[in-house]
Amino acid sequence: MRDGILITFEGGEGAGKTTQIRRVARWLKKKGYSVLLTREPGGTPLADRIRTILLNPKNLGIHPVLELLLYEAARKDHVDHRLLPALLRGAVVLCDRFTDATVAYQGYGRGLSIPLIKTWNRAVTGLVKPRLTFLFDLPARTGLKRTVKRSPREMRFEREGLAFHERVRHGYRQLARRERRITVVDGRLPPQEVFRRITQRLEKALGRTRFCRKSSIPTGSRPGTSSPGSTPRRIWPRRGRSHRRSLRVVRPTSSFFPHRRGPSRSIRSGR
Repeated sequence: MRDGILITFEGGEGAGKTTQIRRVARWLKKKGYSVLLTREPGGTPLADRIRTILLNPKNLGIHPVLELLLYEAARKDHVDHRLLPALLRGAVVLCDRFTDATVAYQGYGRGLSIPLIKTWNRAVTGLVKPRLTFLFDLPARTGLKRTVKRSPREMRFEREGLAFHERVRHGYRQLARRERRITVVDGRLPPQEVFRRITQRLEKALGRTRFCRKSSIPTGSRPGTSSPGSTPRRIWPRRGRSHRRSLRVVRPTSSFFPHRRGPSRSIRSGR
């Protein structure tokens, strides 16, 4: 069984990430991977109900702090009931938006404290982090023009002003400069060229993913548990004794918890 790996797709409105994530899911399935295609907010019955509140244009007056807490509540349910089980059974998880979206939209867009948002993100996701992120970058005005055919029931953010979406784009770009896992995709490229470059990057990433025998991740294992007679494995970076004692010891060997940070990669046109 392959180790589980979490790959996220991020970007502003109308950037084309949802179209590409579906194509990538079909491509991976043809190659024999077990794939979970999911999204945020949503992914579970409870998270989907929270999604209807967050994206309904009738709820434009939601306070930014309440908005943040609703996103984190939906994410907690999603992580516990969809992401973790899939990763522990060795699936490739493709998620349409994750924690980066909260930093970009609620942090840079709404003006909430980014350290506060990151604290909440860590609290609800635990050790689950993306191994690879594709950021679809597109001028905000161009992206908004592409959203005119969307369902009117999920147009709450599209009705925000252009300045809001410019701040969101700036936030994503700031994240891309700091996080090595983020690959920037030029959303203005033809869809087929975008898909080609994404799959090219994925082939390299999946080729480096470690493999393990089926018995190394027992059925039903969860964080904080281990099978009788087994030796638990640490899955965090070694930072010091006091730090290690404060974290859980879990059974599965996991390749979906990256720890390196640095400049992002770019697959923009002409670079």
